[in-house]
Amino acid sequence: MDGMEGMCECIVCQGPKKRPNRPDPQYGWEPRILPIRPFSDGDASKHAHIQLTPNDDWWLRKLASVKWAHDLNLPWVPGGYKLDALPEGYAGFQQIKPGAREKIQHWIIGHPSGAKCKGVEKFWPHFKWLMDGMVGECQCTLCVVKGAKRESETKRKHEASLKGGGGNAVDERNGKYSRMESDGGQVPGTSTVSGGDISSAQMVESGPSMMHVDGNERDEVRYDVPDRMNNNPHQNGSRVDAGYVTPQWTR
Repeated sequence: MDGMEGMCECIVCQGPKKRPNRPDPQYGWEPRILPIRPFSDGDASKHAHIQLTPNDDWWLRKLASVKWAHDLNLPWVPGGYKLDALPEGYAGFQQIKPGAREKIQHWIIGHPSGAKCKGVEKFWPHFKWLMDGMVGECQCTLCVVKGAKRESETKRKHEASLKGGGGNAVDERNGKYSRMESDGGQVPGTSTVSGGDISSAQMVESGPSMMHVDGNERDEVRYDVPDRMNNNPHQNGSRVDAGYVTPQWTR
């Protein structure tokens, strides 16, 4: 023995050396690079003005080691795997959430919908679709939501174009026929009164009234609702070939 001079450097005294929980060249833990395929639908304009800290490295390692290497049945290696790049148009970012326990959130941005994708699990289905050659339509949550919004917008525009074309349209609020502003004609089943329009149902309920038909004044006249199937309304049982009868109400 040498008189116990200095500090013992055995593993019992010093304890096992802790290795960093990341690839370290000191231990030969360099990650193995996985080149990606040249398929992408990314849009770099979606993250041109994002106020987040750029961090591609986290996504390069996680997508390769956690997901793609397993999907390709690659063997485990000490340094793990790392992508050579993200798909064109995509970029990784991180956001630090302050608090008692600091939390770091990782985002990847560049999807055509403009949505920020948080976490590997959510982005992986879309990334795999890209790496598989973009065959068919992607069924990831980002693309499905985007498609649903596009279909909804198309449907709304179609309905708006039908309503804007004039003619009779069903009022969504009460289910009655209403006159569109672009239509200057008379809506079947309505009569013009000094106060505005009155429906055919209201005219029937009004009971005995006075109106002018063919220039002759008649009492106790009821207005029958026109038959919209053959456009041949009847007035007191007689057929009117001229079309719909527009009663002129008198005081």
